[in-house]
Amino acid sequence: MAESDLPHCPECGTGLLRPGVVWFGESLPLISIDKADEFIIRNRVDLILVIGTSRSVWPVASYVNIVKNQGGKVAIFNTERDELEDSTVDDDDGKMNNNNDSNSSMPDCWQFIGDAATSLPFALKPLIGETFNE
Repeated sequence: MAESDLPHCPECGTGLLRPGVVWFGESLPLISIDKADEFIIRNRVDLILVIGTSRSVWPVASYVNIVKNQGGKVAIFNTERDELEDSTVDDDDGKMNNNNDSNSSMPDCWQFIGDAATSLPFALKPLIGETFNE
């Protein structure tokens, strides 16, 4: 793709636009981490969605542990299985494989393995209804 075909700044016309994401290997802005830390610590979070990252990435790993220690649940959406967790929903068949050792019949973590563009609407279907794919 030619550089001229890439999106440019509408104000100056010369600088390339960049999506508002943090790429692999980049650090999150400190203000974002501070706000998330404060929210997770001050509020009793009953469910945390971990989308497109693993628990080996900081600060996500700490947030998952805090939520679980407060009795909350975790839903992980990633292309690879998180080996630190036991319960899995594979988006190929949508069936729960509950290997959780707790006494509760409801797992404390669900994993959705596959493309989040597919697995996230699948998991949230009871809340948001049908979605469509272009």
